[in-house]
Amino acid sequence: MPKVLVVEKTANIQTLLRKQFSGDRICVDATPLIAGAREKLNSGGYDVLIWDAAASKTEQSKGLELLDLLTKDSSRTYLIVVTDQDGPLPIDRLKTYAHRTLMRPLDEDEICAVVS
Repeated sequence: MPKVLVVEKTANIQTLLRKQFSGDRICVDATPLIAGAREKLNSGGYDVLIWDAAASKTEQSKGLELLDLLTKDSSRTYLIVVTDQDGPLPIDRLKTYAHRTLMRPLDEDEICAVVS
């Protein structure tokens, strides 16, 4: 069963995924902070990491560090970043790390298709 880790404060994405993939299709785990994501990634293999980049500057910096680390380690984790079109982080920079960058407002069908 694929494992998805969602890093977000609002719980919107994780709620959507849990509702859409209820049952045994996908295991959704979540944490509100990047530090929690690091711990979870170290303890278990996740197939997908979804990071909501709408966070404080400190969290954004830590998030970019984590994405950079995962990219350098040739991680098998598929990286998805959710951001705003005019968000604080340049979209081009996010695209260098992420396999997929999704813009708000999120299309529920699109994020579910990417995860599955």
